[in-house]
Amino acid sequence: MFPLLLMMAIGPAETVPSAPTAMPPPAPLVVSGSISRGRLTMLCTRNKPVEVEYREKVTVDRFTYDVSRFVTRLVPVSQMFKVDLKDATIMTAGGKRLTLAEAEKRLKKPAGLVLSMDGKPIGRGHRAMLQADAVVIILPTSALADLFEPRKWPLPKDVED
Repeated sequence: MFPLLLMMAIGPAETVPSAPTAMPPPAPLVVSGSISRGRLTMLCTRNKPVEVEYREKVTVDRFTYDVSRFVTRLVPVSQMFKVDLKDATIMTAGGKRLTLAEAEKRLKKPAGLVLSMDGKPIGRGHRAMLQADAVVIILPTSALADLFEPRKWPLPKDVED
């Protein structure tokens, strides 16, 4: 009874602030790519889930057993992607807009470029880390979803790093 009276005298417990509900914008992706005939060709590395069988010998009470288990591991896989740039916005990190022809001229050979991962221009902090003439490509969100979402891959049951 006394602890209850003591808690009522002290007042309600301090509330813990809740976690922010809005996610921060994703960081831009730096890739190597080239542009020809209005299409961006780039090399990206993605993690692909692969089932791997592990075999080991386990000794329990002087008996040795062969034990095998399947574990899903994420294996880095490099893949070439081609994206149509007709709906994309192309600019430099300094803010100058580029036409598709200008971007094609600059990226005739594979070179580093920055992709915006949310369909919006990259933030001021990320732009400050880049040279002013770095090429930034802002793809529409529909192109990004088709490009980077591994919808066809099954979700792993247990993942080891």
